[in-house]
Amino acid sequence: MARHSQGILLPCEHAAKTVIPSIRASIARVLVEDFNLSRYSAAKILRTTPAAITNYLEKRRGDKYVDRIMEDPELKQLVKRSAVMLLEINRREDKGAYRDYQRAICLVCSRVNEIALEVGCPATMYGNGHNGG
Repeated sequence: MARHSQGILLPCEHAAKTVIPSIRASIARVLVEDFNLSRYSAAKILRTTPAAITNYLEKRRGDKYVDRIMEDPELKQLVKRSAVMLLEINRREDKGAYRDYQRAICLVCSRVNEIALEVGCPATMYGNGHNGG
């Protein structure tokens, strides 16, 4: 666990503040750029606003790990798969698809936290084998 100026930052706290927004930004990018959804439609699927989608796309929100996610073939594929799952969930309330989506997001989050550890992110300096997803 990392020391923060105001206490200890847990790996999942780091994930909630930086990794998850980057994953959401990556999914927004896939929905808009790869699947040609409007920003409004992407916002509806991600349960956010079109302004938030614009901020994701213009790297004003969730930008910390977006490039790493989109440049890593494995992570990009997981993000694309997650986007497809979200489309399916949006079309029909499929609890199985939702569970698969949660697992995929946790896999991406864990991998991004591993990358953060490799580059020396202090919020991921822990040794218990949990990757924060």
